[in-house]
Amino acid sequence: MDFYSESNINRYEVSKLYGLASEYNKISNFCKLVWSSLWSEKKDLYKFAPSIMLYGSPGTGKTTLLKNVAYSLKDDNLKYVTLSLELMLDKDLGMSSKRLRDFFEHIKSLALQDYKVFVHFDDVDSVLCSRYISNESSGVKRFVNTFIKEIDYLLDVECDYLPIILITTNMFSMIDTAVKRRFSLKFEIENRVSVEEFRNWIYPMCDDLKIKNELNYELLYKLMNEKELTNFDVYLILQELFLEQLTGIKVTGLNLVQKFEEAKSSKSDFERQRKQS
Repeated sequence: MDFYSESNINRYEVSKLYGLASEYNKISNFCKLVWSSLWSEKKDLYKFAPSIMLYGSPGTGKTTLLKNVAYSLKDDNLKYVTLSLELMLDKDLGMSSKRLRDFFEHIKSLALQDYKVFVHFDDVDSVLCSRYISNESSGVKRFVNTFIKEIDYLLDVECDYLPIILITTNMFSMIDTAVKRRFSLKFEIENRVSVEEFRNWIYPMCDDLKIKNELNYELLYKLMNEKELTNFDVYLILQELFLEQLTGIKVTGLNLVQKFEEAKSSKSDFERQRKQS
């Protein structure tokens, strides 16, 4: 099955994220709970499922956040599995659902071998969308039904460490309601860095560009929020300045301010494209 990969999370280099400390702690502690002796009691008491959904604009750090959490949980028995549901879809309507069932059987078999399985379904927007959209194909509707059933079946697996299912999506409103109900934790991931976090974040890059002492960080922070720039957008701006400097162009603090003023938000672009689609 080439639509998923099992990665060695021990080789992952943790990426610093700003403004997501609360979400990181909640997700990490929930995963530890799932794999602890308290899980059986707490899941019955609170009707928990071992599942987490992250949603928000592209470029806000959803995937990086999950990788950081997985790294914090690493041990010899951890299996970090990433998967694109789109790659499972087949023109043979029944084959897509069969592939999904086979995949869940695979992760169940790993759990029964005492592996801690951390499964990330990435960008599920086009696959787990509502079954009640009029133009949705019967094959996709069947696929969504299969996904829901397999999530439910996971709860009945008798093993020491239930697989933890995590999905990321850019379009929360499009996800099927029954799918949403299967996820105990749901977090909206957006740019919520404080001005101090913002300064600590971009300072090393501005230092490298030799413009750290020319900047009004409060002004840049204000522009970032006014323009609704994502973390990804800010990195693109600083990458562009670095490449200009690399070609011999003199870079100043004013250049950075101008880049912020002229930048287009990937969040806004995404929202426009979504409304037009």
